[in-house]
Amino acid sequence: MAAQQQQGGQAATPARQGVPLQQGALFGAAAFVVGYVMTFVWTMIDTESNEIENTFEVAGWLFFNAQFVRIEPEGSATFDMLSTLAAADVLSLPALVFTVAVALILFGAGYLVTDRYMTPGMSADEGTVYGASIAVGYLPLAFLGALLFETSEPPFTDTTPDIFGAVLLAGIVFPALVGALGGYYAVRSRGS
Repeated sequence: MAAQQQQGGQAATPARQGVPLQQGALFGAAAFVVGYVMTFVWTMIDTESNEIENTFEVAGWLFFNAQFVRIEPEGSATFDMLSTLAAADVLSLPALVFTVAVALILFGAGYLVTDRYMTPGMSADEGTVYGASIAVGYLPLAFLGALLFETSEPPFTDTTPDIFGAVLLAGIVFPALVGALGGYYAVRSRGS
């Protein structure tokens, strides 16, 4: 009501809401789950059951590899399971397809949270912040996923995604950047 009153002959602008962190967290968590499930299903469809054991963990490794997180076996150098399987023709899809698919999911989450909660007259800069808010929900699941996708069964004894990379790259950088692009596009597509 006070926002609609005139002050000094000019109409006051409506109060802006803050960044929708709770909604961004929900969209980010949903993006993580959808991205992992998509990777798991692709892994199940694209490989024969005897080619890959520990499908739950391997799908997690491929999901993290798609976000530039390396896999870390105990006592060995890190490696990129996604590129290794693609090069060995175990996967029929190129490694880049997994990365693009995860990026599109994150872009969509950033777009949706911004489109749904944008205010009239929102700037593209504000849209990028709204879109980047998906990292709030994506980060904890990236950390938990890195812990859950560890296997102790041969031939991958004590193998897990690199925790630092999972938190920094998959948890913060990748979702924040791609989500911000989705938020930017949501505002620009509305003509605001």
